Amino acid sequence: AHRLYYAYLLFLVILGQSPTSYLFRNIREKESLAYSIYASQLIYDGVFYVMTSVNPSQEDYVLKRIADQFTLIDEDSLNLESAKQYIINKMEGISESPRQSVDFVFRNNRLNLSDSPQDLIEAFKKVTEKEVKEVLGHIGSPYTFVYRGVNNEEIE
Repeated sequence: AHRLYYAYLLFLVILGQSPTSYLFRNIREKESLAYSIYASQLIYDGVFYVMTSVNPSQEDYVLKRIADQFTLIDEDSLNLESAKQYIINKMEGISESPRQSVDFVFRNNRLNLSDSPQDLIEAFKKVTEKEVKEVLGHIGSPYTFVYRGVNNEEIE
């Protein structure tokens, strides 16, 4: 795995995977631009995305505000312990969910690893704020796909 793999996963939590994430707090709660907004990843491809639904008239503004969150993450003092606890709770719950258990075994098989959930918990505990911010330097220019309706029509 890349040396920033665990920092990258924590970055995604901080960006948009928890109720305290930047996307949730700033775009949903503070500005009321979207009801649902989150960050996720294609776990084996190193690709992540932000998913939301917005009013077409606010599309450009929302895209700018999403990009602004990267700057905020870089400049702010991060609540890393909250993000770590969020992931640790997910890791501790793997055995309670058949789907998460299968996904975890598949992940290990696909990546040729023999990690246990506890191994991942220990790796996440070691991640520093500096490493999370270093992830930003590995993110390329964003490419945006906007879907509009059933036939990609403009909604008036």
